[in-house]
Amino acid sequence: MGFMKRLLDEQNAMEQWALDFLCEVGTLNRCDIHGVYYEGRNDIETAYRAFNDRVTTGRVVLQKGQTRSQRTDALKAAYDVYGALEACQAEGCLGWSDDD
Repeated sequence: MGFMKRLLDEQNAMEQWALDFLCEVGTLNRCDIHGVYYEGRNDIETAYRAFNDRVTTGRVVLQKGQTRSQRTDALKAAYDVYGALEACQAEGCLGWSDDD
């Protein structure tokens, strides 16, 4: 695997981790029907606190050479991209998810 492919895979994995984490803590929701991410009930600060708490207590382990700020930057980037929608924008969708 080439360097650029590996880098892209790492970036995609980090974004997916961030999206999953943001959904887990309620900062984003994901439409169960269309897979669209949209704004959740909690703000980004809630996600930062939850992440830092989990690192401190050992529930989240950073990869070798990785810093907390790299992960919080990933959370912020995912939130900035996907948190602008208030609900799923697919035609006819009510924006429903199990987390609502």
